[in-house]
Amino acid sequence: MNESEIVLKLAEQAIKAKEPDYLGDLIKIGLPIIGTVIGGVIGFFATRKAAELNHDTQIKIASLGRATELEKEFYTRRIVRLDELVNCLDDFNQCVIDYCTDIKNWIIHKNNGNIEKADETKDRIKSSEACFYESFLPLLNAEAKLLILGHHELQAEFRAFGEYAQSVYKAVHTGNTKLTTDEVNNHISTLKEKRKALYTQIGEHEMREHNKALNSDVAKNATPVS
Repeated sequence: MNESEIVLKLAEQAIKAKEPDYLGDLIKIGLPIIGTVIGGVIGFFATRKAAELNHDTQIKIASLGRATELEKEFYTRRIVRLDELVNCLDDFNQCVIDYCTDIKNWIIHKNNGNIEKADETKDRIKSSEACFYESFLPLLNAEAKLLILGHHELQAEFRAFGEYAQSVYKAVHTGNTKLTTDEVNNHISTLKEKRKALYTQIGEHEMREHNKALNSDVAKNATPVS
């Protein structure tokens, strides 16, 4: 290679060195842009998926909250009904016992010849007898509610208690000249025993209803086995 050829070769290389590296620039500029676009697309779908999951979670939480509120309302109604039954039974039983007690005291005063005390007690008997009559209405209302709710066994127990109270009234009154204080005491004791038994019946009934509700909730929330 002569001197002129060497100079031309060097000039050619110099020109090539000054040419812009388009491919390198494209790579340098394009890769970050492509990376940004891909990252944006991934971020978009990730954000959308997260929003869908959050939406589903909010729906489930709302449904759970609604179910919890309904459960609270259900138990509250049961407690109110239980209180109504117990209060009705207590009021009715107390009126019957007060009436029987007044009759017993009247017998005692009459047998002792204490006419004044006997007359005073007889006035109280009118009041307790009226209470006896009036207390039957709440008892009948309680029976009706139990019947409507389908609690036939408990309704039958209330009916039996009311019927026994009626039999007490037929036997315990001032017109029964053969009535003794022992007989009245026996009626009072029987009333207390029947009231206690009815309390037990109410408790067992409410426990059955409670367990039934719990089993129903468990069945609804159970995950089906595939």
